[in-house]
Amino acid sequence: MRDFLIHLETYPNRVYDYQLLTLHQIKKNHGYDAWKLTLRELLKTDLWFLLRYAMKQFFMDEVLHGRILMRHYAKAIYKNDGVGCDLLTLLPRNHCKTTFAAGFIVQEILNNVDIAIAIVSGTEPLAKNISKLVADTLTDNDILQEVFSDILPNANNPANNWGIRGYFLPSRTSARADPTLKVGSVTSNITGTHPDLLLFDDIVFSTKDSDLEASEQCFIEAMGLLGSTGRVFI
Repeated sequence: MRDFLIHLETYPNRVYDYQLLTLHQIKKNHGYDAWKLTLRELLKTDLWFLLRYAMKQFFMDEVLHGRILMRHYAKAIYKNDGVGCDLLTLLPRNHCKTTFAAGFIVQEILNNVDIAIAIVSGTEPLAKNISKLVADTLTDNDILQEVFSDILPNANNPANNWGIRGYFLPSRTSARADPTLKVGSVTSNITGTHPDLLLFDDIVFSTKDSDLEASEQCFIEAMGLLGSTGRVFI
């Protein structure tokens, strides 16, 4: 079970410190394999732990991100008997909303190698920024590469399509045509994929009437790609 709820009534950083201590004791008393198995489970189930331990996001605020946003995301994960629901997050710029969402996307991929995720941003640079953050975390993060070498792209598990027509995990269990991760912008073409999760990141990038109309049209077209069980994060 995704362990978002552990942080809601406590102090996330205290939980994190306890998790580190527990990992140290497991490695000391039970060996590397037990440590790796426990670490793998923590990274898949605890988003705050993933953000801090693997992605090194130590500057995130314990209250805003560790409790409030975790509670916000928990509602989207556990609603409808665990199927999840759509999510709207409203935060000013420079409050790590994109980084938090990127961590969530990484965790979604670690939990389901067959998932298809599409990200739509207002401009090409914005779209490339979040896709690069997710892709680089999956391929270049030493911790994730050590613990998830069986599913992530690496020298022993190469990805034939990584950044060409989207990002395709090499370890998928189904012959799915939709990429693991695909990105687009208001000015680019996001058609041709049917994502399980659709993320809009700063899709409104200007107050000009023509740009607002373009953002609205892009939103409508992207929403048409979702199936009946697809989720939308904005």
